[in-house]
Amino acid sequence: MCLLSRAAERRSAGAASNALAPRGRGGSALRAWPRRQLRWWAPALLAATACAQAEWRSTLYPENWTPPTTLRFETDRLIQDFSYAGYHRGEREIPAANGPVFDVTSYGADPTGVTDSTVAIQSAINAAIAAGGGVVALPAGTFTVSPQGTNAYALRIVASGIVLRGAGRDRTFLFNAATAMRGKHIIRVEGSGSSWGTVPSGSPQPRLTEDLLSPTSSIPVAATTGFAVGDWVVLRADATDAFVAEHNMTDLWAGRGSSLGGVMFLRQITAVDAAASRLTIDAPIRYYLKTRDDARVHHAVPHVEEVGLEGFSIGNREHPAAASPTGWGEEDYNTAGNGAHDVHGSFAIAFRRVRDSWISDVASYRPAGNAMNTHLLSNGILLQNCRGVTVRNCDLQRPLYGGGGGNGYMYRLQASNECLVRDSAARYNRHGFVISHMACSGNVIHGGIGQVTRTQVAGSGTTGGEGSDHHMHLSQSNLIDNVQLDRDFFTAHYRGTSGTPPQHGQGGTHTVFWNLSGTAYQPGKSFIVRSEQARYGYIIGTRGPASGLTTPSSAASRTTPVDHAEGAGQGDSLRPLSLYHDQLGRRLAQLPSTARLVNLATRTLVGGTAGTPIAGFVISGGGIKRMLIRAVGPGLAPFGLTATVPDPSIAVVSGTSTVAANDDWNLADAPTFTGLGAFALPAGSRDAAVVVSLAAGPYTTPLRSGDGSGIALLEIYDGQVAERASTLVNASTRAFVGTGDGVLIPGFVVTGTGQVRVLVRAIGPTLADFGVTGVLADPELTLFSGPTPIAANDNWGAALNAGEIAAAARQTGAIALGETSRDAALLVSLAAGSYAARVGGAGSATGTALVEIYVVR
Repeated sequence: MCLLSRAAERRSAGAASNALAPRGRGGSALRAWPRRQLRWWAPALLAATACAQAEWRSTLYPENWTPPTTLRFETDRLIQDFSYAGYHRGEREIPAANGPVFDVTSYGADPTGVTDSTVAIQSAINAAIAAGGGVVALPAGTFTVSPQGTNAYALRIVASGIVLRGAGRDRTFLFNAATAMRGKHIIRVEGSGSSWGTVPSGSPQPRLTEDLLSPTSSIPVAATTGFAVGDWVVLRADATDAFVAEHNMTDLWAGRGSSLGGVMFLRQITAVDAAASRLTIDAPIRYYLKTRDDARVHHAVPHVEEVGLEGFSIGNREHPAAASPTGWGEEDYNTAGNGAHDVHGSFAIAFRRVRDSWISDVASYRPAGNAMNTHLLSNGILLQNCRGVTVRNCDLQRPLYGGGGGNGYMYRLQASNECLVRDSAARYNRHGFVISHMACSGNVIHGGIGQVTRTQVAGSGTTGGEGSDHHMHLSQSNLIDNVQLDRDFFTAHYRGTSGTPPQHGQGGTHTVFWNLSGTAYQPGKSFIVRSEQARYGYIIGTRGPASGLTTPSSAASRTTPVDHAEGAGQGDSLRPLSLYHDQLGRRLAQLPSTARLVNLATRTLVGGTAGTPIAGFVISGGGIKRMLIRAVGPGLAPFGLTATVPDPSIAVVSGTSTVAANDDWNLADAPTFTGLGAFALPAGSRDAAVVVSLAAGPYTTPLRSGDGSGIALLEIYDGQVAERASTLVNASTRAFVGTGDGVLIPGFVVTGTGQVRVLVRAIGPTLADFGVTGVLADPELTLFSGPTPIAANDNWGAALNAGEIAAAARQTGAIALGETSRDAALLVSLAAGSYAARVGGAGSATGTALVEIYVVR
C-alpha cells in the first residue's frame, strides 16, 4: 500500500498517541458538517486556501511573546492574554450532561404548539431544580410559551446544573406567542437579582495597598481576613472625576460615577498569602486599578453555574402592527401605543449573574404565522454580569424593531468578563455584536459572521445604528478574532453624546481586532474595522475582498494616540491566523494534559478518476483496541449531500491480510454507533461499517465504490477512548484532491484536558518518490476550528517555524520532506474541540495527496 503502510511500519510502538476525526460530545464530523457547517461554514472550508505570501508576525506579538506584566495600560502598547475566555477558562469541554432527564411532555407540554406549554416546561425546570440538577428535554416539535401574569419572562432558570436541551435547532422550536414584551425575556437564567456592584452582607472590603497599572493576578490588599481559596470576588475601582478626566470625558461623565459603575473584574481566588497580604486570582486584571479611585475587593453576589441551553430554535410572534408604516421609528419606543413601545428592550435569552455556562446550537427562526420575515421582536442574547459563558454555533437574525434605546442587537455582552462568543452568526439587524459598560472586559468574539446591519423588518426597514460595536462607557481589553464581515463592520470609537446621560462617550480601550475577514463592505463604507479607542487600540491583519481598515483622528483630543494598525489585506499570511487559539494553546501547554486525538472522518471523492481513498492508522501499546470503521455514501442524503457514492465498501487490512470487511452494514452494530456518538445510518442503506478488535500494529482501510462514484465519508473511531493501554498513533488518509466540493477535508476531535501538540501534513510531490503517480503538485493546507481558520501553510519550508516542523517529523518517525518541496505542514497546539483540515491544490490543481496527523510529545 506504498507510503501508508511503509511509513506506518517505520513508526515505533512507543510513538505519541494520535488519531483522527470528530466525535466527542458533538458526535462525528458529519454531525457537525452537513446540517450546520454546510449551510454557512462549508463555503469557508471549500473556498479557503493557504496563502503563498511570505508569512509575517505582528510587531506586538513575536514568537517569544509572553503575557505582559510590566507594560502599563496608561502608556504602553500591549497584547494581553485573552485565553481565559469561555467555559472554565477554556480548560474543560462543555459537558454532555446525561441526566436525570425531565421530558417536558411528561409534564403536559404540547409539541404541536396548539396549546401553551409555558407552565408545563417551567414545571419540568422546577422538578430538575428540586432534584439538584438535570436535563430538561424538549423533544422534536413546536412549543408555545409566553410570559405568565406579571412575569417579565416566559421561562426562568434560577439554579445551577440545569440543561435545557432540544432535539436540534432544525427539530425543536420555542415559539413565544406574546407580543407585549417590553423589557421581557423569553428565557431568563439568573443568579442574584443584584448586580456586581452590590456588596453581600458581611463581606470584607479591604482596599488595595498599591496602584495596579499593568496586567497582574497578584493583588495586594490591606487584609486577607475573610477570604479563602475558591471564593468568587469582585475587584473594582470607582469612576471618580479624576478617572474620568484621565479619559478626557469630564464634560460628559463628571459627577456620574455611580451611574457608570466603574471598572469591575469578577475573579476566583486561587491563593491567599496572609503574611504578604496578597490574593492571587484566576485571571489577570484587564485595566488599571488605582488606590485614588478607592480600588478594593469584596465577595461577589451569588451566581448560577453549569447551566446550558442547547439544540433548539427560538422565535417570536409578529406584533399585530408589524405591517404598519408608522410606529417603528428610531424614537418611537418612547410612545405608548406604538408597536416599538411594546417590543422595546426585549430579549430572546438573558443570562444575568451566570458563570461557567453555555448556549450552544441555538438559532432564531421565522414562525409560520409571521407575514413578514420576523424572527425576533427586538434583541437576541444578553450576557449581563456574566463570567466564563460560552456562546457557540448560534445564528440570530431579523429583529422586527431595531430602533434607539437598545433594540435590534443580536449578541450583547454587558458588564461581563471573560465570555466567549464563537462560530456564531448575527444577520440583518441594528448591531450584531455589542460590547458595553465599564465592567465589560476580557471577552472574545472568535469566528462567526456579521452580516448586514442598519436593518429591521418593520417600518422603513432601516435603522439609525449600524455595525458591531463597543457601544458605551469604556469597555476594556476585549478581542475580536477572525470574524467574517459581509456588508458589516466592527468599531471601537468615541461615541460622543449618543444616548442619555451618562452619554456613551469613549467606547473602549485596549481592544484587539485580529485578522478580520471581509467579503463585502457596508454600503457607503470602505472599511471592515475602525479603531479610535481611548489610549491604545489595535487592528492586526485583515483579509478578503473587503479588507480596508481605518484609525481615524476625528476625536483626536480625546483618543490620542492614534491606534496601532498593521497588515491591511495581508491577513492570509499573518501568523498565527488566530490570536485566541494560539494563546489558549500556549497557556494550556503549561497545565497537566490528558488531551488526545480520537477518530478520523474524511469527506472525499471515491471511484472513477478519484480511485480508492485509503486511511491508515497504527495501534500501539498492549492489549486489544476495539475500533469502528465506516464508509458512508447513501447515509449522507439526510444531511443534504447529493452525488454520493451509491454502494461503498470498506476493508481493514494488516500487511497483506484482510482482517475485516463489509459491504452493507449490520443492524446489530447500530448500538455501537450510538455509543460512540456516530450519526445513525438509515435502515437498509448500502453504507458499510465494521466493528473489530485489533492488536497493536499498522492497518490500512481502503474505501471502494462498487459500480459507482461520488462523495463518501470515511470514518475511523476509537471504540475505547477511556482505555489508554493501547492508543491510536499516526493516522493518515491518501485520496484524490479535486476542486470545489472535491477538495479533501479530514476532520478530527481533541478530547481531554489541557492541550496536545499536533503535526498536520499534506504531502503531494514527495509521494512521487514512493511510486505514486498523478500526485498533487502543490498542496495548500488550512486548519479550521469549527468554521474558523486557525493555521495555514502552502510550502512547509517557507514557514516561520520550519525548523520545529522538521524536528517534529523526526521525533514522530514521519518521512522526511525536502526543504524546497511544495508539500505543506503545520505544527500546532490544540485544546479540546473539533477541527478540520482543508487540502486543496494551488491554482485549483488536482491530484493525489496524503494527509497525516501526528501527536508530538
